[in-house]
Amino acid sequence: MKRLYYLKLALSFFLLLININIMSGQEFHWVKDMAGELNDQINNKLSIDKDKNIYLTTNFVGYFNVGDYQFACSAGPDFIVSKYKGNGELLWAKHGKGTGSNEINDVCIDSLGNVYIAGNFTKTFTFSDVEIVGSGTNINTFLMKLNSSGEVVWYKASPIFTKECKIIIDDNNSIVIVGRFAGTLNLGEFILHGVNDQISIALIRYDLNGEIIWAKEYTEYYPHLYGYQLSSIQVNSDGDIFVLLNGYKLVVRNMYRFSLILRFSSHFELKQNLNDILASYGVCSDLKISKNLIFCLLFKTIIDSQVHVFNKILLLDSTFNQIYVNEVKTSDNDYINGFSIDNENNSYIYLKYKDIVYLNDSLIINDATQNNAVIKFNQNGKKLWHKLFKAGVPLYLSNDNNNDSYLFGNATSTSLFDDFSVTGNHFIAKLSENPLPHDTTIVIKDSIFCLYQNYPNPFSKSTTIKFELSNDEQVSLKVFNILGQEVDELINEKLSQGEHLINWNPKQLASGVYFYWFQTINRVIIKKMCLIR
Repeated sequence: MKRLYYLKLALSFFLLLININIMSGQEFHWVKDMAGELNDQINNKLSIDKDKNIYLTTNFVGYFNVGDYQFACSAGPDFIVSKYKGNGELLWAKHGKGTGSNEINDVCIDSLGNVYIAGNFTKTFTFSDVEIVGSGTNINTFLMKLNSSGEVVWYKASPIFTKECKIIIDDNNSIVIVGRFAGTLNLGEFILHGVNDQISIALIRYDLNGEIIWAKEYTEYYPHLYGYQLSSIQVNSDGDIFVLLNGYKLVVRNMYRFSLILRFSSHFELKQNLNDILASYGVCSDLKISKNLIFCLLFKTIIDSQVHVFNKILLLDSTFNQIYVNEVKTSDNDYINGFSIDNENNSYIYLKYKDIVYLNDSLIINDATQNNAVIKFNQNGKKLWHKLFKAGVPLYLSNDNNNDSYLFGNATSTSLFDDFSVTGNHFIAKLSENPLPHDTTIVIKDSIFCLYQNYPNPFSKSTTIKFELSNDEQVSLKVFNILGQEVDELINEKLSQGEHLINWNPKQLASGVYFYWFQTINRVIIKKMCLIR
């Protein structure tokens, strides 16, 4: 009997090896389309809350339809805030409108699911049931707190910033808003002074009730300055605030792109200008920070007989030493549209391409039938996977903490996401490394227990194995390598009925394929997982 048992076990390993791909698939779980005309391709954002609800903010002109909601501009550009459940169900959509121009610049979410939006308006401005009267034709700034139903909790509005602004919530649950301004800014206790024709930004900290805690200005003369914009703000685990500025300088009739990354303390004292550190890599177009790791998306254009565009993903540690730099090139000199990071410090880039994509001069994509790609790298810069699809242009990507990615972008009449097609000219989509819950080839069920595929899979640090018991059971859960050798025992005890989550963190094991072996008194199931360092 024992010999027969081990023969069955060996046969199970063999069948797994020949029938299952080493890399789990990345697939689109759902795609929703919408129709309308975006006002710009920049200030559109996807944000994910703790319950995996998705918030989409878009600026539009003319009209914009989201699900059953139909919106029309009342005057100048307007904006929409819409909320989706993790399964793609549209919960609500709200219209920001007015008698002038209204634009949303940024959005963030606190740990309780409250939403904070910031932007600019002229004349009068209405959102939900709140109407705000601005100061004539001047640009006014609004900061609003919304509850999870999209109703306004409080708002602040005044002529603070002359252009775009960005917001973020730090680890102390305070709101940091940064924006460009000129002249004198009276904030009551705080008086700020900007300088025309110089870089002038205001940094303001609010509590979650909308009261100002601290405010300070930063001004700097930048030679040959022609224009600049605020691109990103990030906060590290020490409370330092990083501000990314992009601009142009005009030197002897030649226009040049430049970027500045400024590092401020939590009280807005300038600690460091990172321009010298990044200058050799190229111009930084986007910035993300995870704890104390700094991710930069850079590009560099070299013009000789032809134009060559080099996109780079750069990761720096807390002392600004390089961990890795990946260079991405396409045959058509395309720019990377953007990137995001997850809680395990994996990075994701999304780009439109023609037919070929190179990573550090190695060919990684050669497919002219598709025209968009999402590429995932681990914390050491190693490519984990790429997903191709056919669409217009991906504009934004965001990640939750469960290896799910959410994309927003432009669509065309021939857009195709796996088996999903769209009829509108914009889309929001969920791309997942996790199997669909109803996929019985992935989830194995019987009357005794239910064993799920581990997630994330593949994984680089740790993964979670989920199973459900319908009765109290003696359970054994072990891990084997590809040679059939036991490398870890995760559990061997009697467990109560219900759902159980087991976390596995294989610190000493090398990259490769492993199998988790789950046994009760009368049943054994073996499933496969992939560790990538």
